[in-house]
This record gives sequence, C-alpha cells and structure tokens, in this order.
Amino acid sequence: MLTAVFKAYVFKVETCRYDYLPKSLPVVPIERQAPASQEDYKEVCKIDYNDAKRDVAEGLAMMIITAPIAFLLFRKIKEYLRENH
Repeated sequence: MLTAVFKAYVFKVETCRYDYLPKSLPVVPIERQAPASQEDYKEVCKIDYNDAKRDVAEGLAMMIITAPIAFLLFRKIKEYLRENH
C-alpha cells in the first residue's frame, strides 16, 4: 500500500507505452502496405494514478480483513501465556 503511494505521489513514477500513430495513406491492398517503421510509434509516459488508487484500495482491503484476525490471535496468545506462566 505504501509502495503505491510513494510511486504515484512522492516519486512521480511514470508508466510508459508506445502508441502507434498511423499516417493517412491511400487505400491499398494489405499485401502492398509497407510495414510500420519506428517513426510510426510514439512513446507516451504518464503517471498512472488509477493504478496507484487500485493498489491502495487492495492494501486497505487486506488490512481491514487481517487486522481483526491479528487482534483476536494476539489476545488468545496473551491469555495462553498468562495461564501457562
């Protein structure tokens, strides 16, 4: 959970991808089309806040589920140690 917050909001880590930018070409059969060159692709980088929000939500959900279980186990172990001491 902290990792997602640090990546998105503190360190501003960007996620990059290459988008294909087709040129407007005349209509030709597929067999005659030239393959895409490196110039047809553009690197797009941006901070993915939605991914960070998703990771934070997953972390909070896990914490909400495990916190009561950990608390109950802690109390049971504490009682067990008092009885056997």
